[in-house]
Amino acid sequence: MEITTQKSGKQSGNCTKLNVDGLCYNNENVIKGFHKHFSSVFSPEHKHNTDITEELNDYCKYDENGNRVNDILTKSFTEEEIGNIITSLSKRKSPGNDGVLNEHLLYMYAGDAMYKGLTHLFNAILHFERIPSAWKTSILIPIYKGKGKCKSDPNNYRPISLPCFCKIFEKAILNRINNYKPEVISNFPSPQQHGFQKHFSCVTAAFALQETIYYNIERQCNVYVAFLDQKAAFDCINHERLFG
Repeated sequence: MEITTQKSGKQSGNCTKLNVDGLCYNNENVIKGFHKHFSSVFSPEHKHNTDITEELNDYCKYDENGNRVNDILTKSFTEEEIGNIITSLSKRKSPGNDGVLNEHLLYMYAGDAMYKGLTHLFNAILHFERIPSAWKTSILIPIYKGKGKCKSDPNNYRPISLPCFCKIFEKAILNRINNYKPEVISNFPSPQQHGFQKHFSCVTAAFALQETIYYNIERQCNVYVAFLDQKAAFDCINHERLFG
């Protein structure tokens, strides 16, 4: 794992001191502290061996003959599909380990040949259910969350990674899930989930809670609310519980 630091907008990401598990890392050793912290965050104590494909199978719809409808997990990508993603890439983004910028893909003259090559690679990943080993190594950049939080606490930094080709593949999968979700995947994600959903936010979550409370109060019913905050939930999410 390769980690560096940088400034994020108006918030300074510069860090000269970091406390990790009771150890203090100063100056040039700060990077080692981030390495130790993020390595532990992305290595959950309980490993889950369940194949993600098997988990999604329970949520896929089938026709009367038992055939899966619009299989988003195995249907081959098209060059047009990948080309549309590439043309929508943001500019002026930092490169990853491979040094490839989004501009390289947007402005290079390879054109159709590049789309064809990436489409072939992504289809091979779907077929063999394996990703290139190079994609498993990434430069992580700790972004300070701001709001006056302690800069020496590694939990107050959000890591972002910069793999170019991997992000294109992830976008392709995400597009399929979003486009085919109503027809293919039943009850996932939950209609009550407001996080990481388009057109949903903290405001919609608060509104739904408020209306639920008002509804029950008007009917003279008791209302009990429990708030849970799971540490590093995004990084250490249990896939079995997520899909369950």
